[in-house]
Amino acid sequence: MFTSTGSSGLYKAPLSKSLLLVPSALSLLLALLLPHCQKFFVYDLHAVKNDFQIWRLICGRIICLDLKDTFCSSLLIYNFRIFERRYGSRKFASFLLGSWVLSALFDFILVEAMQFSFGITAASNLPSGFLAPVFALFVPFYCSIPRVQVAQILGPLSITNKTLIYILGLQVSGMCYDSKMLQVHQVLRVPSWMAKFFSRTLEPIFSSSEPTSEARIGMGATVDIQRQQRMELLDRQLMLSQFAQVRRQRQQQGGMINWNRLFPPLRQRRNINFPDGRRSEQQASPPLEVSEEQAEIELFVNRLDSVESVLPYEYTAFDFCQASEGKRPSENLGQVLFGERIEPSPYKFTFNKEETCKLVCTKTYHTEKGEDKQKLDFLKKSMLLNYQHHWIVDNMPVTWCYDVEDGQRFCNPGFPIGCYITDKGHAKDACVINSEFHERDTFYIFNHVDIKIYYHVVETGSMGARLVAAKLEPKSFKHTHIDKPDCSGPPMDISNKASGEIKIAYTYSVSFQEDKNIRWASRWDYILESMPHTHIQWFSIMNSLVIVLFLSGMVAMIMLRTLHKDIARYNQMDSTEDAQEEFGWKLVHGDIFRPPRKGMLLSVFLGSGTQILIMTFVTLFFACLGFLSPANRGALMTCAVVLWVLLGTPAGYVAARFYKSFGGEKWKTNVLLTSFLCPGIVFADFFLMNLILWGEGSSAAIPFGTLVAILALWFCISVPLTFIGAYFGFKKNAIEHPVRTNQIPRQIPEQSFYTKPLPGIIMGGILPFGCIFIQLFFILNSIWSHQMYYMFGFLFLVFIILVITCSEATILLCYFHLCAEDYHWQWRSFLTSGFTAVYFLIYAIHYFFSKLQITGTASTILYFGYTMIMVLIFFLFTGTIGFFACFWFVTKIYSVVKVD
Repeated sequence: MFTSTGSSGLYKAPLSKSLLLVPSALSLLLALLLPHCQKFFVYDLHAVKNDFQIWRLICGRIICLDLKDTFCSSLLIYNFRIFERRYGSRKFASFLLGSWVLSALFDFILVEAMQFSFGITAASNLPSGFLAPVFALFVPFYCSIPRVQVAQILGPLSITNKTLIYILGLQVSGMCYDSKMLQVHQVLRVPSWMAKFFSRTLEPIFSSSEPTSEARIGMGATVDIQRQQRMELLDRQLMLSQFAQVRRQRQQQGGMINWNRLFPPLRQRRNINFPDGRRSEQQASPPLEVSEEQAEIELFVNRLDSVESVLPYEYTAFDFCQASEGKRPSENLGQVLFGERIEPSPYKFTFNKEETCKLVCTKTYHTEKGEDKQKLDFLKKSMLLNYQHHWIVDNMPVTWCYDVEDGQRFCNPGFPIGCYITDKGHAKDACVINSEFHERDTFYIFNHVDIKIYYHVVETGSMGARLVAAKLEPKSFKHTHIDKPDCSGPPMDISNKASGEIKIAYTYSVSFQEDKNIRWASRWDYILESMPHTHIQWFSIMNSLVIVLFLSGMVAMIMLRTLHKDIARYNQMDSTEDAQEEFGWKLVHGDIFRPPRKGMLLSVFLGSGTQILIMTFVTLFFACLGFLSPANRGALMTCAVVLWVLLGTPAGYVAARFYKSFGGEKWKTNVLLTSFLCPGIVFADFFLMNLILWGEGSSAAIPFGTLVAILALWFCISVPLTFIGAYFGFKKNAIEHPVRTNQIPRQIPEQSFYTKPLPGIIMGGILPFGCIFIQLFFILNSIWSHQMYYMFGFLFLVFIILVITCSEATILLCYFHLCAEDYHWQWRSFLTSGFTAVYFLIYAIHYFFSKLQITGTASTILYFGYTMIMVLIFFLFTGTIGFFACFWFVTKIYSVVKVD
């Protein structure tokens, strides 16, 4: 192994070879011949600290006293020889020296810090040997490390005896060495004179001969890398030969545009590369006969939906042209839950090859036949309800752009199947775009589309061209010659009174246009900027936020000023004769932490609310970073569901902690209710809605396999995590309160109308709802009107404002009730901020009747069924915020006032 050459030997790696031979030989010598000398190489940090044996920091890093460690280190050093060949022996030696010194220093510091901060006593001996610099190079070969016996080295924690070395060598030492701020690589480096000395004296001893049978190509670290470099070299040679041949052909043809520059050929596949990582691949013909103008662009179709119905349908549910072949893209959990069904379409385009009125297929209906009449009636019903196509090219929606009010241009990510002229001659929906649509009681189907694809040429060589936009214009033609359509003549009408044979020919035209003004990174902007209500609402939204922030500041100032005077007055009374005459909120100190009624249910709500609160925060945070943008379909829902599943532990912990502080003893019931009550209500509602969707044949119906998967996530992951959290919650001591609770409850005096619970609860949700109702309009619009929502940064800001206002409104009302000597604050604080969900429900009802055009019993039931799920989640979310804020407030004020 030590003398082999080539990519598997030690050629140009003298330092690696010396590290393999010298420490291994010394380890074997100590283990076999000089075992009594091993005590001088023990890596004893206590001896370093107590006996000032600093030399152990050096000796303990040279020789492995365990032969398993020797073998492991030798194996890894042999694998890491590639770094010495790639960067040179001097840089490799400098890195080893730096990581060696830093890890020796940080070992001692970390052990002392753990003992000083946490009282954790480490083992007296740590693993000896040349481990830290080895593990600093361990990233490419992390999985190669064999498992070692587990040992108790940190008191109650059971970890491997190399964990400290792994952490220090791999993380701290490596990061410190590469840090530009610390400049460690400038200080801890091998001097040039020393490098020259060892290169002349020791390198001839430890060097290996140059390989003779293997060609040296590039800087390959392994055989696989070298093979890849060879293949890339062949690719470049093939590309250059094709480029030269196509260039000669272009010169003979009069200097046409050379598209070979845009789509470089590879070995066996031709790829259109997009920066989001997706690749559109097609089989290539023999290389020298292929022109890159033949690269295909595939169009996908999504579900069809309507603003007048909650029931979406798959593309295959309609009698449209179907794709003859093609693999259906896989969908994530969020796409399935939202009812998205992306399928290949029969529309195939060749890049930069324009088509005019190309026939896709022809559909024939005989109104006398029951099956044909049923298909035609379903098509008419979908046109009556204004169902919309949703087409996708390169993960971009194909948009239909048209002018709206005030000269603005709106780009709709969908386009209608057709439109309808009523029996009174009124044009519905898209029928207003064409004056030829005038026949009464007639449907007009858009059986032709003019598609224009915009692309951006990448000037940096092999990246090719990037698609930046795709727009279409739907049209209707009753083709005179079905076999050879010319896309002219009257529109394709289907009268309600029509009988006999009806033929519908579906055609399309496609053109390509280069657009240098649209960058690939901002290709969604023209869609998002044209969304309705966005421009005119920005000023009012910002104005509302300023008002909310101002009111919140006023509430906070009033509370702090009033409380400061109360606390100062109460503390001064202890030295006067009036100390016995307590009044105000101090009077109820003996009952303020009395367990509430229905403490079991409150603790369960708090656990579920905590789960939702953390899930919302993390989801919005990732959305602000751009990970959950509209381009990443279904990612928002997938992230939310996965986070909810994984956050069962904090839910169980919070529920258990508060239930125990409430004096509860039925811990099994508490854990089961936390795991199943709120999620069970949501799932039951969701399942009932799914039964309706199944009965209607909608694409939004969740498949049985997905339901099983959701149940598996719930029962197999979320529930066990909830039990784990509850275990740790019940294991800890009950929450300690700053004041003792009296055995006999204090009688609450008669309250005025404004200090009674119900008026305070109703008023408490007004201010938080005022923060969100504008954003609520956008959110409901995106859900029920199928418009994109992309203002996640602003939504995150509204989320923070909502948390602040819920907290301050609840604290303010809690203070007033405590001053009125009403100490039942637990449920009231939860319901005060949770009542915001009632305003949410009222607004959703208003939105349904004033903004939406939904018709049909099934759609109405679905709307309110899903709304109840959102209201329940929002109730738990806001209620938990109010309770935690009030709990902190009550604990704080009773801990700073002096109570006998």
